[in-house]
Amino acid sequence: DTTLGASWSTFLTSAEFGISSNKAIGGKASTWGSTVIESARFNSDVSSADHWAEVVISSYVSVGSGDNWIGPIARFSSSAHTGYYYAHITRSSAGSNRLDKVVAGVMTSLSLVSASNSDGDLVTCNCSGSSISGKRNGTTQTSVTDTSITGNTRGGLVYRSGNFAIRPLYDDFVIDDGLGGGGGGSTSGNLLLLGVG
Repeated sequence: DTTLGASWSTFLTSAEFGISSNKAIGGKASTWGSTVIESARFNSDVSSADHWAEVVISSYVSVGSGDNWIGPIARFSSSAHTGYYYAHITRSSAGSNRLDKVVAGVMTSLSLVSASNSDGDLVTCNCSGSSISGKRNGTTQTSVTDTSITGNTRGGLVYRSGNFAIRPLYDDFVIDDGLGGGGGGSTSGNLLLLGVG
């Protein structure tokens, strides 16, 4: 695999992000089984802390059983492993998604919701003031109130490896201002697309 490139910074314990077949890919064989939160930050700011980030969960390759969380992260700090993320849970708990926060690398669960997940899902994290919400395929699944993270204007990808081998593929990452995502909202000027064409 190649790296994500100069526009990205990674916060890694032991895994990695790269590019495979024009898609972002997380994890590597030597770290399968690690229970860690890994993130990749896109180093371009939107204009407001009220913004949304989304990504298509293209597919994932796994062996065994366990939970892995993959999705977009919003209000990502420019200098720390801090932000909100909405994660698509794969395999053993594939009927659930979760909205969490990570502050200085420490994760706190905010909401766990039922979902019928599948390859190709569009997963979105929305931030508007103290309202933090998660969407799957354009439909809001959960919303919480949290004031821990304010002011950050970047986004990225999150990956948490559970107890089995997985390499998630991410496609069509977008971040933009305002309330949108899930197929709605403006994307002019503030976006990065992976795997187009």
